[in-house]
Amino acid sequence: MTTTRSSLRGVACVLAAVLAVTAVAPRGFADAYDAAMARAIAAKEKAIDSNDPAAWDEALRLFIEADAIKPTKDSKYEVANAAVKLKEDDLAFEAYENAIALGLSGKPKEKAQTFLAAHQSIMARLDVRGPAGAEVFIGPRSRGTLPRPPIVVFAGPVKLKVVASGRVAEESMTVKEGVTVGIDLSAKLAPPPPATAPAASASATAPSPGDTAAVPLGDTGAGARTLGWSLVVTGGVLTVGAAVGVFVTGRGLDNRLAALRAHCQTFKTDDPDQCAVGKPEYQAAAQSDNDAIATWKGVRTASWVTGGVGLMILGVGLLRLATAPAPPKASAFQPTFTVGMNGAYVGLGGAF
Repeated sequence: MTTTRSSLRGVACVLAAVLAVTAVAPRGFADAYDAAMARAIAAKEKAIDSNDPAAWDEALRLFIEADAIKPTKDSKYEVANAAVKLKEDDLAFEAYENAIALGLSGKPKEKAQTFLAAHQSIMARLDVRGPAGAEVFIGPRSRGTLPRPPIVVFAGPVKLKVVASGRVAEESMTVKEGVTVGIDLSAKLAPPPPATAPAASASATAPSPGDTAAVPLGDTGAGARTLGWSLVVTGGVLTVGAAVGVFVTGRGLDNRLAALRAHCQTFKTDDPDQCAVGKPEYQAAAQSDNDAIATWKGVRTASWVTGGVGLMILGVGLLRLATAPAPPKASAFQPTFTVGMNGAYVGLGGAF
């Protein structure tokens, strides 16, 4: 047992050193936003290839998740583009507005401004109020949590649903274009008053004179070991999955780079993996290769991030196992502390 615990402590020390190096790695290595955006971009690439509404819906969902982690002009812009593909122009209108407010510029800004100008006349807004953290739905689409700025909606009939801690409030209304309608659902979503519990009788709460309580002495460390093994398994699965992801993305990236070399006439000087000018007959294919290469690189980064997280969890699990109290030796006798009517006693219990 001593040898095993010493080995575990040694492994834990090595992993602690690895984690110390990981802690000073670039911040983007463990940035959840970057990982979420990489997953969303991969879904967008799949949607572009298939042009399947279900694939676009998945891409939109993933971009919304990334935006919830850290709202940026890029995440807002991608949410808007995916929403346009699904004809959810109210969500796209709001996302384009927010992207511009966050500093969107260049041709993306021009595209957003053109869309806003074309759809301004058919939009209205809902100023929804309720408990903090309540989730707001316009139709089937989640539009974030409260508190939040007024929500852009299509003018006309609107179905609103707000969910807070399992309680649901629904409203149907008609709003006019260019108008902001306020609605407060705080009362409908307020938790019910606590039920008055009957007073416990003295006979139910007070122990009888003959009652005794046996309390085992010592900490077996079972909880710490269970948590340690759970972390080790979780970290191992994440690390192996990340390794597979790195391998798969490497193969995908190599295939796309080979295709790009066949389709490209001139490569970018600052990025030799991107085509500046495609061959006349392959310009569309070269642009598709450019987009796919950027996507594969993003997914590969996400795989490295997942691997780093997996190693961290694995290290914490091994450290937990190394520091957990040793399990008690198998014995026929167990120490007990007994409280009775006539006093307290320490003794040994078990099979003889």
